[in-house]
Amino acid sequence: MVVEQMMITSGLNVQFEQMISKLPPKVLSLSTPATPEELDCLGFRLTALNVDFKKGYMELNCGYETVSNPRDPKKCEEFMDALRNGPSELLQMADKYMKQP
Repeated sequence: MVVEQMMITSGLNVQFEQMISKLPPKVLSLSTPATPEELDCLGFRLTALNVDFKKGYMELNCGYETVSNPRDPKKCEEFMDALRNGPSELLQMADKYMKQP
């Protein structure tokens, strides 16, 4: 059983390494990160991003500034509606699938 698990894990690792090597690199600015418009709805915007690689783990910190007016009020309305109604809609979908034979 252990040998089979090791073979499957090894095969998956090889496939993931090949997949990752085919992805193009993406450059992100850490001093002025792109902030999704949805964060404006919550009242803040990212200003800086700090990534520290420590022994055995990575630490991620970000700075922010408060926003009084969002960039896109219509998108904010849709986003906040999804936050409010999302869990109940998910429960309704799960309930529907549980009742199906």
